[in-house]
Amino acid sequence: MRRSIAIALATLISACSQSTPSQTATVPAPIARAAEGGPCAAGFVEIAVDKPACGIALESDGSLSFDGRRTPPIIVSYQEGANGRTALPAQQVILFPPSPEKGFRIVQACEAAEANSLCWAVRLLNPRNAALHEIGAGKYGPSHWVRWSPTEHRVALISRNEGAEWLHVVDTASGATTTYPAEAENANWLIDRTSFAWAGDNAFTVKIRTCETCAPAARSFTLP
Repeated sequence: MRRSIAIALATLISACSQSTPSQTATVPAPIARAAEGGPCAAGFVEIAVDKPACGIALESDGSLSFDGRRTPPIIVSYQEGANGRTALPAQQVILFPPSPEKGFRIVQACEAAEANSLCWAVRLLNPRNAALHEIGAGKYGPSHWVRWSPTEHRVALISRNEGAEWLHVVDTASGATTTYPAEAENANWLIDRTSFAWAGDNAFTVKIRTCETCAPAARSFTLP
């Protein structure tokens, strides 16, 4: 009799232990990993103060927050008033596709969350330390085109103004920008985007035209 009771008790304890859900906590993945697929990996995504995306939120002071980190504020312009100059933080940001390995991003900040807003404040975001480098990429900011060098030491951008185009090559460590054509060349370029190719991290080739009816010419450049 005692043996039967002991067996029944052991069976009951075993059944209860199997039905008890695991108490191991599930650790959520860092929110910036949302950028690994879909539009966040290959598209140009708009975020606003009330509209985060790709694991990145734009705060009311113009800073970006992600993975528990927060960048310095992005100031797009200043307003003069009776009490002096007031900083105007970004109200909308365009996220460029990230670099495949290190997750660098070009972010283009706008004065307002409107279709015709000026978006001339451009930054390079380093997600590892939440640093922002201010970069030059044209008077009104870059076009929706980006090419990362093989080891992501540099990134190429294109801007357009009054029918002419410029190529901007940015050092991802410092934010320093080299622009083509150089001012000394005194030329207007039309750039064949499909022809652009990196030859390592410090050189590239591209086809350009110097007028609407000119034949495209292949050019090679080595960065200083």
